[in-house]
Amino acid sequence: MVDHVSEELEDFDYQGHTVTGYLNNTRVDVIRPSEILCTDSKCKLTENLNVLYFDSNHLSVVGADLLVDSLSN
Repeated sequence: MVDHVSEELEDFDYQGHTVTGYLNNTRVDVIRPSEILCTDSKCKLTENLNVLYFDSNHLSVVGADLLVDSLSN
C-alpha cells in the first residue's frame, strides 16, 4: 500500500514563483510551502493517506494544519 504521493519539486515550486515575483519588493511575508513539504527533489501531495491539497494550488485542511504546525515550531 502506498502511504504518500509526491510531485517533482521543480513542478511544485513553479506555481509559486509567479506570485512571489510580484511580492519581492513589498512588506508581505511569503510562506513557501515547498520549504516544509518538499525534500531536495520531491514534494508531498499526501501524508499517511491524507490528501494535503484541495486542488492544484490550495492546501486541504490537513495540509494547512501540517504547514501551521511546522511554522509554529
